[in-house]
Amino acid sequence: GNTRVQLAILKITQSNPSIEKIAEVSQHAKNDYRDVLAWAEYPRQTKKPIFNDSDESLKQIKDDLQEYNDWLNSKFKAFLYVSDMRV
Repeated sequence: GNTRVQLAILKITQSNPSIEKIAEVSQHAKNDYRDVLAWAEYPRQTKKPIFNDSDESLKQIKDDLQEYNDWLNSKFKAFLYVSDMRV
C-alpha cells in the first residue's frame, strides 16, 4: 500500500531529490497513485508500451523488473548498513 507508493516516489525523485520535486510527485500520487507506481516500477513499459507477447515486450518486462529489484536491493543494503551502525 503506502510503502510501495513511498518507495516509488523515492525512486522517481532520486535524480532530483528536492522538496519541490518530491511534493510534486507526491501530489500526483494523491491524484492517481497508479501512475507513480508505473513510472517507478515499469519505466520502459510506460514510455514505449508494446502490447503483445513478442521477445521485445518480454525483454521490457524483464529489464524493468531487474532495474527495480537492483534499485530496491541497493537501498535496502544501505538501510541495513546505517541501521547496523547504531548511530
